[in-house]
This record gives sequence, structure tokens and C-alpha cells, in this order.
Amino acid sequence: MGTDRKNKSNDRNTAPSPGKTTVPRGFFILSCMLLMVLGVLAYSNSVKGAFVWDDTGLVRDNPAIRSLSRIPGYFHQTIFEGVGQKSSFYRPLQMTSYAADYFLWGLSPAGYHLTNIMFHIAAALAVFWFVWTISEKRYLSLISAALFTVHPVHTEAVSYISGRADSMALFFMLIALVFYVRGIERQQFSLSAIAGISYVCALFSKETALFLPVIVVFYHIALNKKFRPENAAAMAAALVVYALLRSGAGPANNPSLLASIGFSRRLPGTFAAYFTYLRLLILPYGQHMEYGAVISVPGDLKVVAGFFLTIATVWGMYALRRDKIAFFAAGWFVLNFLPVSNIYPLNAYMAEHWMYVPSIGIFMLAASAMGALYHKKGFKPAVTVATAALIAFYLFLTVKQNLYWRDPVTFYNKTLFYNPRNRRMLNNLGEHYFERGRYDEAIATLQKALEISPNYASAYNNLGAVYVKTGRKQEAIDAFRRAVNIDPSFQDAKHNLDVMLKQR
Repeated sequence: MGTDRKNKSNDRNTAPSPGKTTVPRGFFILSCMLLMVLGVLAYSNSVKGAFVWDDTGLVRDNPAIRSLSRIPGYFHQTIFEGVGQKSSFYRPLQMTSYAADYFLWGLSPAGYHLTNIMFHIAAALAVFWFVWTISEKRYLSLISAALFTVHPVHTEAVSYISGRADSMALFFMLIALVFYVRGIERQQFSLSAIAGISYVCALFSKETALFLPVIVVFYHIALNKKFRPENAAAMAAALVVYALLRSGAGPANNPSLLASIGFSRRLPGTFAAYFTYLRLLILPYGQHMEYGAVISVPGDLKVVAGFFLTIATVWGMYALRRDKIAFFAAGWFVLNFLPVSNIYPLNAYMAEHWMYVPSIGIFMLAASAMGALYHKKGFKPAVTVATAALIAFYLFLTVKQNLYWRDPVTFYNKTLFYNPRNRRMLNNLGEHYFERGRYDEAIATLQKALEISPNYASAYNNLGAVYVKTGRKQEAIDAFRRAVNIDPSFQDAKHNLDVMLKQR
């Protein structure tokens, strides 16, 4: 009789009472082992991948990561300053992790991929711990974390070396939340202090963490927890530390591609992205990089579907308001979607790695629904098989999607299949062909980029470099001169033009 009452209490749709957040040891160990195995199975083939896209600037060609003595400087600069570029992104811990990788592996991509896998598995374990902390539900905690571990929408954050910031930030965010909750339950300042330190680390990993205080407030609302200012003091101090150091890195000068587009014109794209994200989380097919600054029109089917899904989400959250954990899960997805929704303009209308944090809410809702069936009499075998099949299906898709990132040619060509007029992809593919000595393919690809964007200075500069290698000096001079005329501040093009004019 006592065991039955304990099981029913563990499965009811309420938040746990204070002081009961210790995971049973056997369940904890087995769950962690399962999640680690799933993480290795899902991403082990990504270790064979090369440096792709921004990996060249952040890692391969970046002298700033080649000495551990440079680490203090990361806290005073944005991430691309090592290669002479300013950007909006201030992520000193991400850069520190690359310096550590270089110390261990040099420029072997396999080592960097291995570190990405380790951060992803750490984030998955943190998902498990966090969901258990707020719910004390075994099935919900494990299945939410398992779905997070294997879902292919996360390949952009894991198989892509430059995507590491997502897993780093999420890991520290969830650790901060766990210790924040435990600090409230036990009224121990030391736990709240650990939450503050973890939050600093999250902020230094990626800007996503700036939204965490909103999640903290929603936690108190959704789970009906009393708010005490002293418990949040350490997190507030973390924000101050971050703001002071971030200001020392200088202003961002990487304006959003959508900044010049008014809110009313961006809003249809928000609905289209909302629909596409939910579709990717349920049926992940057609995944790719560079969705671009697409402007959707109100009558587009994705926009209409996204609009009605938004209404359904609002209604669903109202209907779930008495189920505290489900209500929190839905709110987690919606609130973490808002920063990447282009209500505030970003550099694309959507990106798959932007789902790394919000997706946890969807996985919690799915696990909650499956858990409700699992605990009904006679449903346990069928739900167990269905859950295992779903995890295996997503794992298979993830292993397959990892191949998208295996080398630059595969990456660029597959992306161009979905976005054939992407000038950046064409320019980078042409540059890659040039580096590999495939000059005819490089010229054809760069000329295609210039057909799409006639005033693309970088493509002219790369085209000039190919012409130099193929002995077409006058055409090289013309290409470099065109690049300089388009962008007089383009130092590489100016240098290349000066060299060629002296040789003439």
C-alpha cells in the first residue's frame, strides 16, 4: 500500500514539495549512462568532420587561440578580433575552449568535434537534472533528456564546431537554474552563489543567457513559488559583472540583416519560422544552414499555419495552467523562442541552432504526454516500444545529418541545394575550390556569386586571387580594382592590387 501511494505521488501533475530534489542513486546512474551512450551513438561520426564555414575564422586561421596566455584578452574583445574582424558576439568562454582544444589537439578537427560532443552530453545531463529538480518525475526527466540528446535539430549546434556556444551556454544556464531552485528550497546562500557563478559562465558562453532572468520569473509564476530577492542577488551580480566586461569589448558593429526592415514586414516571417521550428521538432527533414533574411508575405501557407499555431499555443497554455509542469514546459518553449523570433531584428529569419534551448519545452511536453499513457494500466509495453522507436528514429536521422557537416564541399553544395542564390555560400565554395587548386570550378562559382550580387567585393577579391594563380594578371588587376572601388576599406583587396600593380 505504501509503495503504491509513493508511485502515485511521484507521477501527479504538480511541482515537488521543497527539499525533495535528490535523484535516487540507481536511477541517476543508469539514466546518466544511457544519456552518455545515446550522445556517443548520435554524434560519434561527426568526429570525422572538417573545419566548415565560420570554423576557419574562429579556429583554423585564428592566431588568438594558439596560446593559453591569450585567454585574459578574450574578456576584452569580441570573437572574431583574432582575425581582424569586429562582431556582435562576445563569448570569451567559447574562445577559451578553442584555446584549450588547440593546446590539446593543435589543428586536428577531430579533437574539436570531440569537445563539442562532450559539451552536448553535459548539456543533456543538465536537462535531465533540471527536469528532475522541478518535477521529481522519472519518466519525464529521462525521456525529455533522451529526446534532447538524439534529436537531429541539434546537429547544427553539435556537429558544427562554431556552434559550440549553444551547448556551453545551455549547460551553465541549467546548472544555474538547478542551484537557484535548490537554494530556494534549502535557504542556503552557498547554493545561490553557485547559481550566480554558473550564470556568469553562461553569459560568457553566449548572449542567449541574457534571457535567463525571464525564465526565473516564469518559474515562480508557473510553479507558484514564492520569490525572495536575496535568492536572486547572485544572478543580479552576474549580470553586472557581464555588463562591465562586455562594455570593455567595445560596441557591436555587425548590424542585423533584418534591422532595416520594419516590424510589420518582419512579423509574417516570425509566424513562418514558428511553424517551421515546430515542424522540424516533430518531423525533422530538409535541414540546412542559412535560411537567410527571407521576407514572408501574410498569405504564405507557412505564415498562416504559424499564425494559427500561435493562437493554439496561447489557448493550450491556458488549458494547461493547472498542470504546473506542462504549463512551465510550454512557457519555456515560447519564452525562449521570443529572443530568436525577429521581433527584435536578427541576422536571419530562423536558424536551427536557435532551437537548442527552446526545444527542451517541446521534449518535456512530449515526454509528459507519453508518461501519462505509460502509467495507465495496460499501456506500458506499447508506450515503451513507441518511445524507444521514436528515440531510435531521431538518432538515425542525427547520424545521417552529421554527414552534412563532414567537409566544406558537401556543406556548401547541400546548402546551395536549398538556397541556390546564397552569395556567401557561393563565395566560400569558390574560395575553397581555390585553396584546393580547383581553379576552373573556383572561377565558375565566384562568377555565379557575382551574377547574383554584382557589387560583392569579397567575391571580386577571391576571383582576382584565382586569376593570379592562373596567370591572368590583367584580369586579376581588374578584379582587385573592382573590389576596392566597391569597398575602399577592404584592406586585403588593396594590398593585392598594390602587389599586382608593382609587378606589372
